[in-house]
Amino acid sequence: MHTILTWASGHREDAVRYVQAQQAATRAMPGCLDCYWTADLDDNSAFHEFERWESAEAFEAHARSGPKFSPEARTLIRRARAYRFDVAATTKVH
Repeated sequence: MHTILTWASGHREDAVRYVQAQQAATRAMPGCLDCYWTADLDDNSAFHEFERWESAEAFEAHARSGPKFSPEARTLIRRARAYRFDVAATTKVH
């Protein structure tokens, strides 16, 4: 899963606080192998999330678990895009 959130300008510290809390909550979910948020190097108000799940079922349970951000946080999100990747196998290259 790859999610890109663009936050209201002037709220970077708020965005960092919200994505850190969401990252911790996602990492604690059954079946979560990885969850990382990174800042966009070109857009100071955008953050990217990458998730990896042990199964499609674990991901679906996460997706059904409800809103990932508080109502207050959602008022600061200006744009949200999410992409799901179905990967048959993963090979470590380094």
